[in-house]
Amino acid sequence: MGCCQGNFEQVRKDLASARAENEALRAENAKLRSQLQHGRSGAASPSAVRVEAPTAPSAAQAPAQMPQALGEAGQ
Repeated sequence: MGCCQGNFEQVRKDLASARAENEALRAENAKLRSQLQHGRSGAASPSAVRVEAPTAPSAAQAPAQMPQALGEAGQ
């Protein structure tokens, strides 16, 4: 039981982290789309705009999303 509980807790943490990263990427995407629509991207064409996704959310983003993600995981 302890092993399964530990795995479950890790999955919950991973889920919260992924959701925080997703939310950050959505916000960045919206900002970049807005800049592109208003001609402020500085790029020659939309295809020239490339943003590398971070591999993990920053420490500041993850805790803010944790309670929401944990609540959803328990449902």
